[in-house]
Formats: sequence, C-alpha cells, structure tokens
Amino acid sequence: MPRERGAVRRFSSSVRIGGTSIQSRIASECVLMSLMTNALLADFEEAMKHAVRDTQNEAIRLSSGPYRQSQLDRMDHPYAKRHGRAMFPLRVINWQTGEFRSDWSVLPTIRTSDQIVGRLINDDPKLENPIDPEGNFLTQGTRFMFARPIDVALQEYADQKLERFVKRELEKFERTDFIIR
Repeated sequence: MPRERGAVRRFSSSVRIGGTSIQSRIASECVLMSLMTNALLADFEEAMKHAVRDTQNEAIRLSSGPYRQSQLDRMDHPYAKRHGRAMFPLRVINWQTGEFRSDWSVLPTIRTSDQIVGRLINDDPKLENPIDPEGNFLTQGTRFMFARPIDVALQEYADQKLERFVKRELEKFERTDFIIR
C-alpha cells in the first residue's frame, strides 16, 4: 500500500525473549524486586524486634547483680575510686532496690524509608538525667565512683545479636524462590 506523502507512520516495536516482550519482562522483574525488597525489609524488621527483646533480657541480667545497697555499704562501696579499681565487673549493676532493673522497656520498632530502629529504654534518672548531669552517675561516673558502662555493654550485645539475626534472615532469603506468573 503506498504511503501518503508527508505522513508519519507510527509504530511500536518490541523484542521477544522466550515468548514475552522486553517491556513485560522488565515489569515482571520490577514487581519481583519490589516483592523481594518488601519481604527482606519485613524480615529485617522482625530481626530487629528479636534483637531488641534479647537485649532487654541481657539488660535485666546485667541489672540483676547479687548485692543490695546495704551489702555494698558493708563492702566499703566496691565501685569507689578510692580503691584504685572496681572490685566487681563495672558492667553489672547490682540489684539494690530493684527499681533500675524493672525500668527496662522495649518501645515499638520504627521503620522509615532508609532505616529500621529498635529501641530499648530505661528511664531511671541514674542512667540518664538531662536536667542534672550528676544524675548520669551510672554511665558517666562521679568523682567518687567509677563509670558503669552498661549502655556500652548493651549496645555491643545488641549489635552482635542484630548481626547474627540479619545474617540468618539473609541466608533464609537466599534460599527462597520467588515466582511470578
């Protein structure tokens, strides 16, 4: 059929690969990648929740040292700087009244576009007191008492747990087949 002069012929072109067009294949791959990403993020969020719960248990364990305040007094305050060094592990917080131990709480996990944040808090003023810097005596220490780095110990523990959980989730993910029909 002869073409009219000056007319533009419109056409669509595609390359067939295994019976499907490239556009269809790309769309399928994009959907697959989106599903895989969402599944992996959900797995990472679950890993974060497990890591935070395990860290809460570790926080309670580290806050359950065997001594009450009256016993520490009789031992001449084993964390006092006048001894030159602490007589007990600095990361372990003794039971004393039990208030500090009971204040560990897990807050809901936050998932943003680029991160997943797990949160474990202890709102006891001995751990962190923004109004009175002397109130931070557990983690900062005082001129009389060694700092008690329970926050550092828990961050290290959480990092190790999370790394192990994420590695396990990635290994599970690698064994998963995603099929789109």
